[in-house]
Amino acid sequence: MTVTGPVSTEDLGIVLVHEHIFLDMRQSYRVHHPDAQYGPPKIHMLGEWRRDHSKFPDFMVLDEVDLAISEISGFAEYGGKTIVDATPIGARPPSRQLYPAGLRTVSVEAGVNVIAGCGFYIQASHPEYVRTSSTRMLAERILSEIEDGIDGTGIRPGVIGEIGLSQPVEDDEWKVLDAACEAQKQTGLPLYIHPYFGARGRIAPDVAKFVLRKGVDPRKINMCHMDGYMNLDYQRRVADLGVFIAFDNFGLENYYDSIDFSYNSHDSQRHEHLLKLLALGYRDQILVSQDTCYKTQLTRYGGHGYAHILRNIVPGLRHAGVDDTTLECILVKNPRRLLGL
Repeated sequence: MTVTGPVSTEDLGIVLVHEHIFLDMRQSYRVHHPDAQYGPPKIHMLGEWRRDHSKFPDFMVLDEVDLAISEISGFAEYGGKTIVDATPIGARPPSRQLYPAGLRTVSVEAGVNVIAGCGFYIQASHPEYVRTSSTRMLAERILSEIEDGIDGTGIRPGVIGEIGLSQPVEDDEWKVLDAACEAQKQTGLPLYIHPYFGARGRIAPDVAKFVLRKGVDPRKINMCHMDGYMNLDYQRRVADLGVFIAFDNFGLENYYDSIDFSYNSHDSQRHEHLLKLLALGYRDQILVSQDTCYKTQLTRYGGHGYAHILRNIVPGLRHAGVDDTTLECILVKNPRRLLGL
């Protein structure tokens, strides 16, 4: 299901499985910097930004329709066909004109399929009703968006998530994840799980086991951000459970000094580990994307843009010996199997 209606999985083409077109991440940051600076990115800010995101809250907002059309058109120019906007409650911008109506505008004007998400992000961004609701009540809220459209607009999501988890996982986050599992079993939609990421992230294996115990089909589970903690054993422990593992932070090479002095991986590490996983036989479980969620990732502000994987990463993989059959599996066939009903 796309924001313009049903589309055959055969027509999805090359898919970015985890992006954000419109979002507001400010509410999910637990650290509010005393020296915060406001306004759009400028070149003299970028060094500090890479070390400490909390100092530049406006960088965490994507809310310009014309800019989104221009940026996503670049993805289409490189042959991209579909983008999954995995933006749940807690990360969405407040305006319905942006989410979900703006997604439909971008889809039509840029000529790409857009698939929307639903559910709830990390506890720091939860609406108050999450705390007071039962698992059943939260599942009904998720199902309502799936059946009636986001905020009753008729624009229906095609994935559940990304469901946000902290480290350690908060009680309300377990409750939301439980509700999302119930919604997944009733609808068959893929379940996107956002484990705590970065170099300190360790929770994905336990989270995957929890979801599997709830009866979710492993072929419908996308464990996001598996390129945050760059450890081959960790990645294999998750993949060996039969779920998809997403290297979905390509282009994000930053630090989190105000949170826990953690950091994200670099593309060279992602490239290296992707090759190792392919050599070990995990080709059919690997997904790739860029998790565009900051202004600084857009080409207007000096970022790689939505075409980064197609323009920069794929040529590097080819140079390393990855054949076209494998690339088609990662970019087209694996997303098709995850997203299809």
